[in-house]
Amino acid sequence: MLDDFSLALIRELEQDAYQGHGQLSRKLSSCDATIRRRIRRLLEQRAISIVAVPNMVALGCDTMGLVGLQVQLQHRPDIVRSLTANPSVRYVAGVTGRYDFMVIAAHRSRAELGAFIEELSSTPGVTTIETFVQFNVFLSRPWSLDVAAIPTQTQVQP
Repeated sequence: MLDDFSLALIRELEQDAYQGHGQLSRKLSSCDATIRRRIRRLLEQRAISIVAVPNMVALGCDTMGLVGLQVQLQHRPDIVRSLTANPSVRYVAGVTGRYDFMVIAAHRSRAELGAFIEELSSTPGVTTIETFVQFNVFLSRPWSLDVAAIPTQTQVQP
């Protein structure tokens, strides 16, 4: 469970992970050593990762496909291996509902997306493919902290 200070620190790092400990300590009314220790603890707990998040559209991959897959149970492991090894695939999740997997793939063109779908359709064990191509993005913050959704130590009842 994260405390309010950790959540505030994560929000600051989301805005600018290049901020120095001194700048963070001033913003959060703390000392540099506390900031350093807290970041190290958050990293060790795997509560955060400090990574670059590419803008796929700016990198030329402006054809994003959300793909729902139904697959035969015995082929699931091979299909997961194939999907996760594909460099155009950005996300793979086993899900409930009508699909077994939801996949997000980024491509440079509709032709590339089409080739990806053709490849999927010939994959042993894939029984159904439904593709949703995004054309307008109204919100994109899949990895940002939604503070309202995360209870803090001060919100938890003893």
